[in-house]
Amino acid sequence: MEQRTRPIFKYLPVAIKYILLAVALTPIIYSKSTIYPYIFSKTVFFRILVEVAFLLFVVYLTSQTNTFKNIFRYFIGRFRYLKSHSRAAYFLIIFAGLFFGSMVLSTIFAVDKYVAFWGNFERGEGFFGLIHYFIFFFLAILFFEKKNWLTFFRISLVVGFVLIFYAFLQYFNVKEFPFFPEEASRPGSFVGNPAFLSAYLFLLL
Repeated sequence: MEQRTRPIFKYLPVAIKYILLAVALTPIIYSKSTIYPYIFSKTVFFRILVEVAFLLFVVYLTSQTNTFKNIFRYFIGRFRYLKSHSRAAYFLIIFAGLFFGSMVLSTIFAVDKYVAFWGNFERGEGFFGLIHYFIFFFLAILFFEKKNWLTFFRISLVVGFVLIFYAFLQYFNVKEFPFFPEEASRPGSFVGNPAFLSAYLFLLL
């Protein structure tokens, strides 16, 4: 049985990469039938992708290692590789880890620990939401190569043009076009907030 299933495991990293690439589509996810259509639908989409990718990662690890000691060695070996080949990524991981640690302390000593951990539907934040961002960052560092990052940025660029296109439709109130969000004098497109949209487009520039 082990020999029959082993060839399947080698495709797991590829599946994880495709799932992580799909995260770039998050800004255009929008559903009028959900509560807080601009935020809630994106939050669910992003978290499901990250959770599935993490589950496949755990399955992949168990296929490669048999003990926690070997898993620890795998991580150490990967970080040493990044340190010698990409010091920027290595230090980025360190500071992201420190930031994550500070959020752990903030959640523990928060006045309202329930809200601090779970956040709310309107914002999709909280420590639980931050865990998903951290896992995405962690998996991307482990599995993405330069070509994968370039693909991710290309997808993001296309998504940006889609957002711009629908922002113009909103501004000129072209309701007949499919998936038209809603009329707005200050368009937010599928992001739903003009300030957030401008910040996202600024990053794409």
